[in-house]
Amino acid sequence: MISSSQPVVTAVNRGTPLILEQPKHPFVQQILYIGDQLIKQLEAKPEVPAPAAG
Repeated sequence: MISSSQPVVTAVNRGTPLILEQPKHPFVQQILYIGDQLIKQLEAKPEVPAPAAG
């Protein structure tokens, strides 16, 4: 579950990324954590060879 708060809503309404205004905000930290986990999963997957051209 990702938390939300007034600074998140305000940043969205202004069009300013919250990560630029408040990089230590819990919402930003949660998004960065999710991104980090997804990258680790992608790096851990073995590459599937491309099908041979026929």
